[in-house]
Amino acid sequence: MAMRLGSPRFMLHDLRKLLATVGQKLGVSDAVLRRILNHTAPKTDVLNRHYVGLTEFDVTQGLITIQTELDQIIKVDH
Repeated sequence: MAMRLGSPRFMLHDLRKLLATVGQKLGVSDAVLRRILNHTAPKTDVLNRHYVGLTEFDVTQGLITIQTELDQIIKVDH
């Protein structure tokens, strides 16, 4: 129905792209974004594949940073 009304096609993958884009602009590290999106580092990225260890806290902080920005964008009151 939304497409019939002229709205752009929206896919669930668009939310992943939004999260990654906002996170990147806010300075959330690539390693944290990869963990959030359940991606692995490229084989050529030895540092992140073998040496960088992220904790649950690291990932949680990245998500909170992104959520706070998205809340500001859409003006959500908590």
